[in-house]
Amino acid sequence: MTIQSSCRSADPPSKAEKEAVNELRNRVKQTLRSIPEDLDTDLNLLRWIRGYQGKIDKICIILILYTFIKTFKTSDYLIHCFGYSELLLQLILKFPEMVQRIFLVNPPRLISVLWKIARLFLTEDNLKRIEILTDSKDMPKHLPKWFVPKEFGGDFINAKCAGDESGVSIRKKISSADHYQLLCHYKSKGVERPKSNRKDISPGEKFTVPIIVPEGRCILWDFTVSGEIDFHIYKDKDELCMVYPKLRLVTNKLSEEGILENLVEGEYSLRFHNRSAYFTVKLEYSITVA
Repeated sequence: MTIQSSCRSADPPSKAEKEAVNELRNRVKQTLRSIPEDLDTDLNLLRWIRGYQGKIDKICIILILYTFIKTFKTSDYLIHCFGYSELLLQLILKFPEMVQRIFLVNPPRLISVLWKIARLFLTEDNLKRIEILTDSKDMPKHLPKWFVPKEFGGDFINAKCAGDESGVSIRKKISSADHYQLLCHYKSKGVERPKSNRKDISPGEKFTVPIIVPEGRCILWDFTVSGEIDFHIYKDKDELCMVYPKLRLVTNKLSEEGILENLVEGEYSLRFHNRSAYFTVKLEYSITVA
């Protein structure tokens, strides 16, 4: 069976589109004070312009929704709807022109709340691409049976990876032995976890913790934060001398912890950066040398 697709490589930006990118960038800065870092490229802004037919007023409104959902998905609601929030962010809002068809199978009831909000901002074309299926056995009505796992009414069984006759991965009940054991890195170095410190990091603020490390010793840390945070470690007050990569982290359900071993003597800086333009985040952290 052959499945036809109308996809092709995108046309290069026209002169009018380049002007629209600059206009959108300026408008977003006026509306949100700053552009989310993951969107602030000509390529990503062009995707929005093409995905929403150049309607800059509407794009500015949708960017507010995009920022809201990014914050929303880091809340306690994350445990229920992380996948749906991420799909909405990445495919529908961020890259609308790349999506051909989206199927939501057996979504939780609470997704209806998010869906009602999203419908206010999505284009008619995007709405037509999304199909909500309350019965997983309906998948073969929309896709070839050979492509759909057996559990969803199709014929596909994954023979390469570990799987069962349902066509999906083997199920195993999670026990306490599977749980991640917190703070074991302190025990492995024979040190006690120091008392936690707390810090409220304002929107856009960078908070740095300097620490002197003797030759051959190591840094141990753990922290939790109430929202998204950028974290990295650098040496000798030089951010270009990075010894731990910059990562954007969320710690709602599990603390972030780590260790750097056998370090060269010097001053190391642990940097926390709140990139939100609106929300203060609460940081609780412990750092020590062993």
